Formats: sequence, structure tokens, C-alpha cells
Amino acid sequence: MKSAFLILGREGTAVLPDGTTKLIGVKSFEEAEEKVLEFKNDGTQFVELCGAFGPERTKKYTEMTDHKIPFGYIVRFPEIEPLFRKAFDGTGRKCKFAFMIMGKGRYGRAFLPDGVTSIVGVDNFDIALEKAKELVEEGVECIECCGAFKEPDIRRLFKETGEKIAICMMEHIDDPETNEVRRKLFANE
Repeated sequence: MKSAFLILGREGTAVLPDGTTKLIGVKSFEEAEEKVLEFKNDGTQFVELCGAFGPERTKKYTEMTDHKIPFGYIVRFPEIEPLFRKAFDGTGRKCKFAFMIMGKGRYGRAFLPDGVTSIVGVDNFDIALEKAKELVEEGVECIECCGAFKEPDIRRLFKETGEKIAICMMEHIDDPETNEVRRKLFANE
């Protein structure tokens, strides 16, 4: 499955070793819209967005692809909010950040050119937990997780990493057309 994760305020592209998942930095919402239109034509099947995008933009992007590509966006639990605000403090400093994607055959790590923004692929939750602990040890301040992680998974990651960093989860727009596309895409995951 060809998928992408967009992060606002970063530049460049990183691709997991299997070639199917990209982390793409965009400087603006306008640049993100350009990428969405590219996804519509390049075979991208699924897109997840960092926490800056929110539900309204996510819905707009879903409509821009004629509901053919499911989109998700990051949400945070109230207890994680202070850690998230610390990581993204508004000073222009780029925090160490990782997007974690979980699924069959997902593995490895790739960095954007800034060297502090990465995508991490994991095959299962046990590996995710191990990788999350490693990320905390290396100073990553925020991990945003793909939709394969459910709320109990996120809470467990947060607890077992010592509640030291922001760990956020994906939410998906409730759209009948893209819900069916998403169901078919993940039927074998």
C-alpha cells in the first residue's frame, strides 16, 4: 500500500526502505494542498496528517481527492497536551520528531534532510514499544502514530516510555465513501 504522512513546518521527503511510505515536510497549508493533488494522481492510497492540520483541513483534502483517498489527522489526549506544547514551543526550534507507522512489512527508519524529523516503520506493537523507548532515549520529543495504533496502544506507549514525551494518535474523518476505501485497504492488515 502506498501511503504518505505530511508534517507542517518541515522540508523534504523521507521514504521507508520498502518504498511504500513517505514522510513529506511542507512549509505551508498551500503546499500541502499541492501535495494532495499530486497524491490524487500518483497512486497514493492513504494519507495521514500531523496535528497542525485538524479535522476541517482533513475533510477538505478528502473532498479534493473526490473521497478516493482516506485521510487521518493527529489528536492528543489532555494529559499529553503540555508535553506537546513543550515540544512545539513556537520559538521556531525544530523538536526531534518521529512518525511511527505500524503494519505488515513496515520496517526501518528514514530522516528528512533536517536530521531531526523521521519516519519509523514497525511490524507489530511489541516492536513499536521497543522503538518508542529508543526514541525517548535519543531525545525525540514527540511521536505521532498512524491509525493502526488504537487508544489503548497510545496510552500504553505513553506510560511505558515514562510519560516523558508527547505520543499522539491518528483519527479519521467519518466519511462513508472513504470509510469503505479504508476498510478495503486494511482488510488484510
